[in-house]
Amino acid sequence: MKPSTILGFMKRFTQFRDIDAALEAVQMVKEAAHPQFPMDSDGVIRNCCKLLTIDYVVDDGGPRNFRALSKLLELGVPPTLDLMNVALLNALKSGDSNVARVILNHMRDEGMEPDAYTYMALLTDAVRVGNEEHFQSMFQEYQVKNDLQRNPWILSKILHAHFLYIAKGRDLGEDRGTLFHSMLDMYGRLHDVSPLKDLLILPRTYAQQVDNVTPPSVVTLFLIIATYLRCQMNMTKVVDIYSRFRQLVLEGHESIAPLAATEHTYNEFLVAFRGSPEGFRPAVRVVEDMQQSSSSHIIIKARANGENERVKHTPATARTWTLLMSCFVFNKQPHAAEKVRAMMDQHGVQYNVDVWNMVISNYANSQNVPALARAFKQMELEGTHPDSYTLNPLRYLRDPEHLWFAINQLDRAEFQQDVPESGRDDRYESLLEQGLQRFKDNARAKT
Repeated sequence: MKPSTILGFMKRFTQFRDIDAALEAVQMVKEAAHPQFPMDSDGVIRNCCKLLTIDYVVDDGGPRNFRALSKLLELGVPPTLDLMNVALLNALKSGDSNVARVILNHMRDEGMEPDAYTYMALLTDAVRVGNEEHFQSMFQEYQVKNDLQRNPWILSKILHAHFLYIAKGRDLGEDRGTLFHSMLDMYGRLHDVSPLKDLLILPRTYAQQVDNVTPPSVVTLFLIIATYLRCQMNMTKVVDIYSRFRQLVLEGHESIAPLAATEHTYNEFLVAFRGSPEGFRPAVRVVEDMQQSSSSHIIIKARANGENERVKHTPATARTWTLLMSCFVFNKQPHAAEKVRAMMDQHGVQYNVDVWNMVISNYANSQNVPALARAFKQMELEGTHPDSYTLNPLRYLRDPEHLWFAINQLDRAEFQQDVPESGRDDRYESLLEQGLQRFKDNARAKT
């Protein structure tokens, strides 16, 4: 067989995850000694890189190392930057930090200059494990690499990390404006700010300092919008931004409309709306808009010399419904939260552990022990396993023993929850009226 034929077999062996057969193919290519297929040829290196994506660490009493990588090096395959990058990424994905550190040190000892692939692997792993110190170290090293400053993938990952470490889930205090401007400065190094201007979130004083910018990716645009919403405390402003977002989606804005293909941007608006009772009605509107548009397609306006695209609008997901419920749970409106749950049942939303956690939190906050016991039993019947957040709300119960007594009673009665159907009784309508009345009372109290 010719070496090209052998490499064809190697490709198939790799697809079948047969490392032994793939290594045997490399051995055969070496023995063929064809002048066009030495061990450092592009064809051999490319197939070896594919093989390393399925490699794994072996521990046979000696130093821990990748099985295929060590064998390839023995066969004379040179440790090129591409080969070591794949090995490094594989080590990071497997969670073996020691092997990853050995590979990275070897790369540096051999004088291999890290490229975009290397930094992307390191930054992604730092974000995945939540190692902010390591991420900042990699970020500082990356900043001096002028040839990588405008890499869109790395910039998106940096924005993602910035959002996770600083904007998401933290009390930002007086640093809200500073945070958004720092994100905006990184965004403006590469991407056009026109979509932000169209969405009315670009500060009037901001001026883009670079030319030859590109349209933002969906991920990058989402991150900058999400950061703005996390930093915005003015609920009236958030409502205006949502109205503008919805308008641009329906108009098929070339950058904004594609965001409607997933629930992520809508969910960020819900997170912003739950910060105040003033956000109750807009939060309900978000889910209504998603449901009304879920069966439609959005025609996205074409850029220069392009063609129009059709994007399917996302429906409200279980995550979206959970966030809507959280708007009322967080603001101590248990009746309205119960109404949201009834609506979820009507729409056939499948309960996951996050939904159940919010249901349990609602009943625990309102001291509704019988309903809380039924929720635990129904969760058990559906085979949903609790996570680390499920039991946290129980610390708010004034009489925890009452809950365990109620659960024991249900166990004795072999209870199975009877899920109410739409229109079966009027109690959910009365719950909605009570919730709306509470909204009015809160509004009057503020005025």
